[in-house]
Amino acid sequence: MESKEHIYIMFPLFNRIEMTLKCLQGFYSQDYPNFSVHLFDDGSTDDTQNLIAKHFPKTEVIRGEGDYWWTKSINQVLRKLITQAGENDFFLTSNNDTWIEPNFLSTLIKESKENNRSIVGSRLKNAANVEMITPCGYYYSPEIVGFTPAPAVIEGKRVIDALGCRGTIIPSEVFRKVGEFDEINLPHYAADIEFFLRAHKAGFNILESDTAYTFDLEPPETAQAEFAGMKLYDVLFSIRSKSNLKARFAIIDKHGPGGLKNLKLKVVSFLTLVKTYFAQR
Repeated sequence: MESKEHIYIMFPLFNRIEMTLKCLQGFYSQDYPNFSVHLFDDGSTDDTQNLIAKHFPKTEVIRGEGDYWWTKSINQVLRKLITQAGENDFFLTSNNDTWIEPNFLSTLIKESKENNRSIVGSRLKNAANVEMITPCGYYYSPEIVGFTPAPAVIEGKRVIDALGCRGTIIPSEVFRKVGEFDEINLPHYAADIEFFLRAHKAGFNILESDTAYTFDLEPPETAQAEFAGMKLYDVLFSIRSKSNLKARFAIIDKHGPGGLKNLKLKVVSFLTLVKTYFAQR
């Protein structure tokens, strides 16, 4: 398969070298030839850099010191690549705990180009149980700052407001118009969803593929309650918490209503989080 468009694959990583090598094996087995892989290693201690250089020497690895977290890490790669990417090129964001089939890149770029260079995300299957399929796309309700799975299908595709970065292809012009991920307000969680909300507002179409899948290498039995083993303070304020208030309030401020409705949403968000935490104890 020949194509002029280059796909810049980028994702951050920290340790878990066995998963990283499996992930890279999937990328370097693609039937789409015009791509390169660029990673940000935020201080791994498991010989990640040497092993990647040994098994996948074409991979570029940028080194961090362990305090960049997801958003700043991926922005470091993006800032370097956007200056060399052509106007028709694409970016592909992913995670190092995933694997893809050989036609993954060719499927996503085909779907994007057939739909006016849309952003296209992939559904998630569990590698140990392929019957477990997780949609990647969501509708967004600004009045409640809430997200619901997007069931609507337009011309065979699910048109959505936001998605995550696990196996998502993004035309280069999206970053040039929308900017990068928000590492100030969303240093780790929710930066991907917030970015795609901005992209949607800027007029870019966002689709969920019904033929491209990303495979989660984490076994199903590792899934736990969201707050398992965490203290309430950490749930509310830790950067490691998917539900930390800074991230929640940043989404409300940037994409929710203003005035008293803004304050009300923050209070409700806080109370709901506390209630959910104690319900899981």
